[in-house]
Amino acid sequence: MSQSAPPGRSAAPPAVRLAVAAQGGAGAGRPGDPRPAAVGVLPPHQDGVLAGMRSRLAGTPGRLWIALAVALVAALAFALVGGDAFLTRSDRLGAARAQVQQLVRVQEIRSSLETADAAATNAFLVGGLPPAGQREAYLAALDTASTDLTAASGADATDARGLAPVAGAVVRYAGLVESARANNRQGFPVGAAYLRQASALLRAEALEPLSAIVDADAARVSSDLAAARDSTALLLIAAGIGLVLIVGVQVWVAAHSHRYLNTPMLVASAVLLCVAAAGLGTMTVAQSRVSDVRDHSYAAALAVAQARIAGFDAKAAESLTLVNRGSGAADEKQWQQDAATVRAELSVAAKAGVDSQASTRFEAYAGVHTAIRTLDDTQGRWDDAVTRATSAAANGGNGTFAAFDSVTAQILTDREHAAVDGLDSPRIWLVVLGWLTVCAGLAAALLSARGVGQRLAEYR
Repeated sequence: MSQSAPPGRSAAPPAVRLAVAAQGGAGAGRPGDPRPAAVGVLPPHQDGVLAGMRSRLAGTPGRLWIALAVALVAALAFALVGGDAFLTRSDRLGAARAQVQQLVRVQEIRSSLETADAAATNAFLVGGLPPAGQREAYLAALDTASTDLTAASGADATDARGLAPVAGAVVRYAGLVESARANNRQGFPVGAAYLRQASALLRAEALEPLSAIVDADAARVSSDLAAARDSTALLLIAAGIGLVLIVGVQVWVAAHSHRYLNTPMLVASAVLLCVAAAGLGTMTVAQSRVSDVRDHSYAAALAVAQARIAGFDAKAAESLTLVNRGSGAADEKQWQQDAATVRAELSVAAKAGVDSQASTRFEAYAGVHTAIRTLDDTQGRWDDAVTRATSAAANGGNGTFAAFDSVTAQILTDREHAAVDGLDSPRIWLVVLGWLTVCAGLAAALLSARGVGQRLAEYR
């Protein structure tokens, strides 16, 4: 008894339906045919290629081809990754070197502006025409700051955005100082107000932004030094993986060919081992040099620069205590804070290898400052206090501070050069080892191909 077909479907026999399906599968995918292509069916030429590859990789010869591929990948990875580790470390040390120079340059801008402010406030105490030397010191400090601002802006595009407003603030500061000077020459009390306004503007719109730029530059130096240190781990990984794989291939080839001495592969392993050992030794020496720079010359340069900035700020505050006669308590408090900063930074510098000469010079100046405040506050001898503060004699305020200035300036120059040279000296060897590693990896790849090729030739 025949069954009726479901509605909408033909009642063709199974054999007919199978024939139609076969024809549909064969014709699927042709232009204009909406039927889907058969899944999992490869064209005859592709199936032949896969069959040929399976044939070539079958048996011991096929496994030798796989071993050769592993050795080549290991050698080339050692060449690329190991070489990049050396070259990256050299680049990072170069970036840190440039950033240290930029950081010191910005610190010198701060120091020059503090020097100018200290000279301007100290000259204001004299009244009338200030001593020629102090006027020249003020103008020279402003000129140095302007020159360094231009150089720093050109050296680092990131810093340039923050330095542009500083340059404008310096121009406005100089205008206020000239107004203070002109009024002071005529004996107008408003001159002191102009001077206080100039000092406040300098700190708020120039020195504070410069301090933020210094912090950012110091963070970039630390980042570059950390990235340079990480290159050692990259070299270790490349050397370890490369040697393990090539030695493993060599052992496997020896075990399956019963030829225990494969000279080309043995030389390939020795080349990688020697270059890796030399590279790790160079990395270790470079890291030791960088650590020494970071902990000594670089740390000392930063600390001495900060001490100089705080010292000049203290000198300006000292002059303001006398300019604001009878109401300079806030300025004296600022002097005490600056003095504490100088002592703390010089202590850091001493731990980094700086001798005690700078501290000795500052304490000599601090002793004169105490005498100045005694003359003004305790004895009421304001004129004598001004004379002592503006004196360039060996026991005067300007004289003792000039000795501190001279010593710290020389220390800063020496430590900056030592830091730059210390970061630069390992770079040539890192570049040489980088390219040597690339050549060693390529040589190991060729030697591995020759060594495995000798075994493959036995099957031809």
